Amino acid sequence: MHLHKSRAFLSVTLTVGSLALAVVACESESESSFNENENDAGFADTGPGFNTDGAATGKDAEGPVECTPSLPATFKPAWKAPTKSAACSTPQLGQYFDACLTNQGPDAGNPCKTWTEDAANKACAACIEPADNTGPIQWHRDRYYYTLNVAGCLALERNEPNEGECPATYAASIQCQRDSCDGCFQAGNATFSDFQKCQGSAKQSACASYEGKIGQVCGTTYNDPDGGAFDCFRKNGDANQKEHFVRVEGIFCGQ
Repeated sequence: MHLHKSRAFLSVTLTVGSLALAVVACESESESSFNENENDAGFADTGPGFNTDGAATGKDAEGPVECTPSLPATFKPAWKAPTKSAACSTPQLGQYFDACLTNQGPDAGNPCKTWTEDAANKACAACIEPADNTGPIQWHRDRYYYTLNVAGCLALERNEPNEGECPATYAASIQCQRDSCDGCFQAGNATFSDFQKCQGSAKQSACASYEGKIGQVCGTTYNDPDGGAFDCFRKNGDANQKEHFVRVEGIFCGQ
């Protein structure tokens, strides 16, 4: 989720600084056991801007200490399918992860900007994090945090780019959870764990109708080995978070 810009923190299963993602942005359970409930992109939200230790500083110091689901009345999910582009070599996929998704503490400088603005990497960077957020890495709130675009991965792997199909349905639930818990960013002592728990609550309340449609439209095996999109989800065999992220980046942008 965020950057701000480089305050420490990291992950929904990603743990602070280590990129274990605390759930790839949405898996509050074990990141290594990927089932439908554990791999929702919403829990995979992660990033360097959240106050994981609960110390209120900067923009996190504003607002009441409260982090419960509250879906805006104007909420309407938006969907735009990604486009496959062979813009990145295998080494570049790993370099992006190292430069932009790790080492984001206050003393890390800005290796991401240095890497993405290098002429040799610009095309790859534009594919991984395009301005319209259809790439594998989606940055939010002025790069305050990022998410892995599982819905977009589903669209490419299942060849389902249209509204009403599985990927768009999946994305709607994740967007609902994220928007329902946006107030966590104004809660002075809220931690990333609070944001994660809020999203879990939203799945059962404000976003229950969106979440329920996933099983109806996607079926129950879409993230299984024979479900058409197994590579979009972290596997028990993945050595680390980087392996998973680089694989998904490659689905979007690999040569």
